[in-house]
Parts: sequence; structure tokens; C-alpha cells
Amino acid sequence: MLVRLAGIFSRRRIQIVSLNVVAAEVENMYRFEIVINESEAVTVKLVQQIDKQVEVFASSFFVNEEVS
Repeated sequence: MLVRLAGIFSRRRIQIVSLNVVAAEVENMYRFEIVINESEAVTVKLVQQIDKQVEVFASSFFVNEEVS
């Protein structure tokens, strides 16, 4: 799965600022927190691409104003 994610970011030439992976509450599931510095439009397309290409339970994104 990590190789698929890396390929998506690499093809779009998006640099990952931070990557955090932890075991989720559900057995055999993991939570990925990926931080990037891109526009909202690029991020929306990236999340949609990840949903299509990688077996995910759910994906979402937050903008700087929501995180601070």
C-alpha cells in the first residue's frame, strides 16, 4: 500500500512534508496522516485519486485554518 501511495505522490510531483502511520482501533487497519503543502484544489484531486487507487476505509483533508 505504501508503494501505491508513493507512486501517486511521485507522479504528481507532490512532496510529502510529514508521514505518520499508526495502528488503528480496528485490527489489521492502519491510519496514515500525510502532510503536504498544496492548494485545496490539488489536495481534493489527490484525495480522490487515493480513494480510487488504494484500498481505503475513508479519507479526508484539512486546510491550515482548520488545523490551527
